[in-house]
Amino acid sequence: MLKYIGKRLIMLIPVILVTSFLIFWAMSLTGGDPALMLAGDNAKPEQIEQIREDLGLNDPFIVRYGNYMKGMLTGDMGKSYVTKRDVFKTFMERLPNTLLLGGAAVLIAVVVSLPLGIYTAIHQNTWKDTAGMIFALFGTSMPNFWLGLQLILLFALKLRWLPASGFNTPVQYILPSLTLGIAAAASLMRTTRSAILEVMRQDYIKTARAKGQSEGIIIFRHMLKNALIP
Repeated sequence: MLKYIGKRLIMLIPVILVTSFLIFWAMSLTGGDPALMLAGDNAKPEQIEQIREDLGLNDPFIVRYGNYMKGMLTGDMGKSYVTKRDVFKTFMERLPNTLLLGGAAVLIAVVVSLPLGIYTAIHQNTWKDTAGMIFALFGTSMPNFWLGLQLILLFALKLRWLPASGFNTPVQYILPSLTLGIAAAASLMRTTRSAILEVMRQDYIKTARAKGQSEGIIIFRHMLKNALIP
């Protein structure tokens, strides 16, 4: 298992490099001049050119990308053109809330998706399976911003059960966690269902049933264990 995880982590390196290169390239093609934005509308051309030189905007694309990656590896993300604050410090200030919100969303996704994926697979081609797939379709097709607004309207404004915003108490994390978790749960549920259906057709499952093992043991000891690998 550790060897498998290590290989996956190593494979992330070229993916990150290619992704960062494509994003940096795409951003270089967009319009707008950061030097002009920083200097202001009344700045002289010499001032704008000096800012552009100080920021390295006159360097070739590959040099700018190399400087960007060098800064990323050393923790130097530069300063924001808008707030003038250090990007790394701003990132670290918001990281705890991001991790907490993302962790809560992942927990909701796992708790919801695994039981539903198993349940719909076992009851394939029944109304229970259809209901589960409708939930999966709803979760994957609804934009997060729209779903978040509907949850706020229902639980915060109409029912007044939950606060609409804030990060000071655990209760305030429920609505944003649900917004992110439902979409992830829908996608993970479909994956779990497909994996369970594939495992159900294997010969060792038929052998386990022939030996008289209970359905619960078959599901959690044989099906789920092998279905989680993908």
